[in-house]
Amino acid sequence: MGLEKLVAQLKTDFLPASKARTKDYVQKYELSDYFGNDVPQEYKDRFSKGLDRITDEVTDKYATELRSLVRTPVGKGSMALAVLNDLSAYVTTTPFDNVTALGYALFAAKTAAEVPATVRYLSKTKDWYGALEVAGHFLLKPVRYLLPIIGPALESGAFERMVKRRVRREVVRKFVESYGKYEPLEDRLKERAKEPLRDHVYVKERDEELVGV
Repeated sequence: MGLEKLVAQLKTDFLPASKARTKDYVQKYELSDYFGNDVPQEYKDRFSKGLDRITDEVTDKYATELRSLVRTPVGKGSMALAVLNDLSAYVTTTPFDNVTALGYALFAAKTAAEVPATVRYLSKTKDWYGALEVAGHFLLKPVRYLLPIIGPALESGAFERMVKRRVRREVVRKFVESYGKYEPLEDRLKERAKEPLRDHVYVKERDEELVGV
C-alpha cells in the first residue's frame, strides 16, 4: 500500500463518517480503472452516478452502527476518561491498582455498549468475513487494555473504524457486481483485433453491457 493511499485510508477511518469521503476514497484507490483518463466521459458519468447510488445505499444500511446516540458518547467518553486515568498514574500519587481497576471498568462499559451494535452489524453483513472482523475487534481489546494511554486512544472509535472499512469494501463489491470489470480501451482494442471480423458486429452491444445499460 502506497503512503498516499495509507494516509487517505487513515483519514477516512479516523474522521467522522462521510458519504463524500467514502466515495472519493474508493473512486481514487479501489475503482481507479473506471475513472482513468482513457475512460470515455460518458462512461465515467454513468459510473459516477452509479457509485453515488451505491455509496448512499451502503452507508444508509450501516448508519445506525456508524452513529449512535448511546454507544458513541459512552465509547468516546469512557476512553477519554481512560486516557486521563492512565495519565494520572504517571503524574500523581494515585495508587496504581486503583487506577488500573478504573481503567478496566471503563473498557468494560464501552464493550457492553457495543454489544447491541455488534449484533446488528453481524445480522447485516451475513457472511463469515464479517464474523471474523468482529472476532478480531474483540480479540484486540485485551491488548488495548494492557497498553496505557495508547490503548484507550486506539480503542476509541475502533468499532466505527471497523464498520467504515466494511462500508468501503461493500461499496466496491456492489459496484463491480453492477458494472463488471472495466477493461481499458487499449486492452479492448487488442482483444478485438484478435477476433474474427464477424464478431465485431456486436461490439456496440458489448460496450453497452459493460456500463450496465
